[in-house]
Amino acid sequence: PILGNEVTELFGKEFQETMGGAYVLVPQSPTKWSDSGTGVIYSTGHQQNEDKPGDPVTDSMYVTALTELIKNYVATHPDVDPNRILIGGCSNGGYMTTRMLIAMPEYFAGAYLNSESFADAYLSDEFIQSLIDDQIGLWYVYCKNDNVALSSVPTTARLEKKENFHVNVYDSVIDESGRYTDAEGNPHKYSDHWAWIYFFNGETADGELTEWQWMAKQARTPATTPDNGGTTGGQTGGNTTGGTTPNVGIYNNAAYVAVATVALAGAAYVAFKKKERLIK
Repeated sequence: PILGNEVTELFGKEFQETMGGAYVLVPQSPTKWSDSGTGVIYSTGHQQNEDKPGDPVTDSMYVTALTELIKNYVATHPDVDPNRILIGGCSNGGYMTTRMLIAMPEYFAGAYLNSESFADAYLSDEFIQSLIDDQIGLWYVYCKNDNVALSSVPTTARLEKKENFHVNVYDSVIDESGRYTDAEGNPHKYSDHWAWIYFFNGETADGELTEWQWMAKQARTPATTPDNGGTTGGQTGGNTTGGTTPNVGIYNNAAYVAVATVALAGAAYVAFKKKERLIK
């Protein structure tokens, strides 16, 4: 998952300069993040238990372990700003991103979800409203022809009144680097589920604002909380939706942490150092 989805770009020069320096932690799960531990693995979040709606789909057996990992990482790295933690992921990692937003409300500064697979029918109106009311920023990326997971379509429609909310919708996923072509020389066409390619290539944007720049701007306003020993509250960031045209730019800010659940059975955690640690 780490190499296949180009999460290594989070270690790259462009991403790191945009963020102003970052840690990247990559936890891996031995099975899919949506594994309930009951012997049933929900490959996309679409196959549900009709007798017990929401169970075990909304109860990944990895929630406790991932929660403890995140909090322990923050606690043991004093140069990480607990006010600037992001979580995000692709496909089943997007499922786990949503699951962590349920498990850790008011903890993250932002979340980015690429072709996420948490079935919208199992997201309560109360949870959706909590996302709308909270200061967390959200950025969704998906392809409208995705035949694996189209959970983002109804979910983003329910979130349309939220501020600091962005959505990129693509018709298809094609190679824009010029490196990969078909026999006729046309850009290679990937699976329509792989919209995260645009994110890792730094090509997702909302007008003038690139998604990477947006990530660098996310921060919760100080207010002491017992959960992270840090702060939560208001936030800075954009508040528009739509747009797909990339734009180049650098945003360098103070300390911050980003967490990303990436791919089907993998995750990446990005932690940004405090500003004073960056100054030599």
